[in-house]
Amino acid sequence: MDTCEGDSGGPLQVKLMHHVNLTPFVVAVTSFGLPCGLSNPGVYTKIAPYHDWIVSTMQQSNAAIPDDIFNATFCALRFQKHREYIYSTPLNKTHVYELRGMTDHIYKEKPLSYLVKLLWNVTGGSQNCYGTIIDENTVLTVADCVYHEGIPASSVSHPEGIVNIAKIIVHPQYDPRFGYKNMAILRLEALFSFIKIRPACTDYGKVSIFVPNNVFGMGRKDIYDCISFPDCIDPSLIPLTVYVQPKTKTSCMISREVQSRFPNGITSELFCAGVDRFLVPEACDLKLGGSYSNINKILTNFLTTIDDISIAIDGDMYPALDGLVQNGRDCGYGEHLITTNLRSHLKWMERVLLPKRATANAVQFLDPSRREGDPCFDTYKIAGRCTSISRCQRKWKNFELTQEANFCSSTSVICCPLDDIDKDAWSTKYDLLMECPKLVHALLPENNGAPMVRIFDSETRYICMGAIISDRTILTSASCVGTAASLSVQPLEKC
Repeated sequence: MDTCEGDSGGPLQVKLMHHVNLTPFVVAVTSFGLPCGLSNPGVYTKIAPYHDWIVSTMQQSNAAIPDDIFNATFCALRFQKHREYIYSTPLNKTHVYELRGMTDHIYKEKPLSYLVKLLWNVTGGSQNCYGTIIDENTVLTVADCVYHEGIPASSVSHPEGIVNIAKIIVHPQYDPRFGYKNMAILRLEALFSFIKIRPACTDYGKVSIFVPNNVFGMGRKDIYDCISFPDCIDPSLIPLTVYVQPKTKTSCMISREVQSRFPNGITSELFCAGVDRFLVPEACDLKLGGSYSNINKILTNFLTTIDDISIAIDGDMYPALDGLVQNGRDCGYGEHLITTNLRSHLKWMERVLLPKRATANAVQFLDPSRREGDPCFDTYKIAGRCTSISRCQRKWKNFELTQEANFCSSTSVICCPLDDIDKDAWSTKYDLLMECPKLVHALLPENNGAPMVRIFDSETRYICMGAIISDRTILTSASCVGTAASLSVQPLEKC
């Protein structure tokens, strides 16, 4: 915004957004130019390179210069209540504004449940890379993120816990010099529980170019919560969900540095998105490798967990994952962001993730005499122990994909590599479950349970209960009757 005086010395301003306000910042002064309103370019002098000279000159004049006088955040918040709202309409030539709505494009909220942060087992690892959960042991991210100074990411972090990475699969056509084929798949050593996690879904449909999608970032808390300056100053970071508008090839605004990574332009395997307004510094720091997806925040769903706890979920139950963020600054505001289009890589993902055709005789049984706890060797000749499937989830998950496994006495007991045995899985809940037949057998039936029957053995001793499902059929559990040769039943009296 020029001052339109047509003379030298006038300020060149840009309005930067912070939460729902706009603050003008002077970025240059007019060097020379023709009167405003004409189709002639002006020449301006940037003021940033002269910061130190401005300060020293003011000090020589004995001016009081607080340390925060040139702090962009403080400048924006100091007179925030007097600033222009972003959702407002000019009513007349005096520029009186009317508030039109408080619909934020940047939401202060917890990260989406399917986001994880990539970690390294060395100091100085990247703090800016994330990924998206699409399966219990599968995370998608961009290839730019999986290595930091040649060292691979070691684990992923989620509020539910930290899980080690078992394998990193980078797209075979990825070239670190460019942004094409910028995608990687992380296989995890353990499974995430989906009780409190909603995975994102890879979508085969078309992406609407008119629907805003969201990305994940972090920003200063005081920029979004400040009411009373300066008491509200808080530089701590909070998670942000940011809605950005899809852009076309012609409307996409990226820097020359970013353009050099895309010599073929913004092809169909990429998305460009953002908002044309610029942000105050530190308002939003974009996290790379995170999801680019659309979530309907109007919908609210209620789920009941196995512990009968009701969970309210805002938005889609399983949002479609459209892309993965690979670069951008300020969460796509001002300078737009670029994401990898997942639909362009579905065939490669299918080859990596979907089950392969099982080979002949892939399922093998060892000596049926082997029982739980006996030593064994799996299909890859790795030493293990016959273990209940409930305590060997990683091996069982692999069997579901490849159909290759060695079982012991039955299909519920698998040869599990020693490192894969879950020592904590055999919890009290499992013990109670295994005690169920004994508990049922000990129950004394009451005379008000029709259409139920008592079941007796050949010596008329009560065994357990049964349910009448037809005029000649009783349904009960196999553990109740065992191998009894002769049984009798007695219907319970009706109420």
